[in-house]
Amino acid sequence: MSMRLADIMKARALVDERAPDILLLDTQMPGGTGFELLDGLTDALPAVVFVTAFDH
Repeated sequence: MSMRLADIMKARALVDERAPDILLLDTQMPGGTGFELLDGLTDALPAVVFVTAFDH
């Protein structure tokens, strides 16, 4: 199931709720960055793959 997230606050809540094994994060997200999302996670971190459409 794919889900469009409005911002990193909603993404953080979903990660805490669903405890995924892997996250595919963009470097630029609405409301912040994938790095900021990771900084705010408190439970065990899943595997993370950063993806982006930007060339720099």
